[in-house]
Amino acid sequence: MSRLTKLISLAALLVAPSMATAAEVNVVSWGGAYTESQKLGYGDPYQEMSGVQVNWIDYSGGLSEIKKDKMEEILDFADLLDFVNSDPKGIHMPLNNRGEDLPFGIRKRMALARALAISGQIVALDEPTESIDERGKKAIYKLIGNLIKNNKTLIISSQDEEIIAKANLKIDLDKKPVPLVTDIRKNKIT
Repeated sequence: MSRLTKLISLAALLVAPSMATAAEVNVVSWGGAYTESQKLGYGDPYQEMSGVQVNWIDYSGGLSEIKKDKMEEILDFADLLDFVNSDPKGIHMPLNNRGEDLPFGIRKRMALARALAISGQIVALDEPTESIDERGKKAIYKLIGNLIKNNKTLIISSQDEEIIAKANLKIDLDKKPVPLVTDIRKNKIT
């Protein structure tokens, strides 16, 4: 598989069979330009291909509604407990410069923790292990495994072979005008 194909390929882990017959799907995101790019890159093509209505919902917070034990569970899954506990203020630590001064791996795992906090049925990840150290990668693989066990639908854009190996479907967006969809489980092109 060429590097360009890996970069452009979409590893889709579709593990929620109940979603196959859904008339509509709600996708919850933080909003802004990133959400718009995901809508244009993934949501709109999926809606056109499947006929399933994709509703985009902006979610701006609600972390105060999460109980302490649930928050600790989320931080543990995202491998952030040590980081949070390293500050005397814990979960209430101030993040200067919107957290941009933090290591990239910590910021990426924080984004995953936010996604877990809202408990959506569909999780979309864009290169979740890119520029991440081995500890961070292990945490993300564990997180993906947990999401699969909880029957979440995962849509992952990745060139990480370990993530691609877990996929049920692969969509090669490099193929024009129609992306190439391969059912990995059956090794069949559809």
